[in-house]
Amino acid sequence: MSDLSEEALHNLCYNALSFADNLFQMWLTVTFAAILAIYFSHENITPYLRRLLIGLYLGASIMLVGRWWVAIFHHFLTYRNQLLENGWLPFPTPEFAGFLGVLHLLLYLGGTAATFYFMVNFVGRDKKEPQN
Repeated sequence: MSDLSEEALHNLCYNALSFADNLFQMWLTVTFAAILAIYFSHENITPYLRRLLIGLYLGASIMLVGRWWVAIFHHFLTYRNQLLENGWLPFPTPEFAGFLGVLHLLLYLGGTAATFYFMVNFVGRDKKEPQN
């Protein structure tokens, strides 16, 4: 049994989901910024700076995905289980919420892998000579 009230546990569930959503928005912003940084600076970027950007991006992505994992699979599920243990109604989530969580995780992993691939392999478009 938990010492927290039903309202407090519902608020904690909502806060965990809200925090996970904020982390996704931060990851999306970091991903977009990394793609634009490589795309617009590909002619002037040194190999060292490219490796630095890739390392920073991977570090930020790993940190954000890890924090998302903790928010969803530790905090949210812990609070939801405490509601059930106390005999209260669980936090209202759709029946397919687990499936959405897996899709969310796949988006994180696939998006990070695709961005990493782009950052490593993008060398710019071939410039065409103007035709007379």
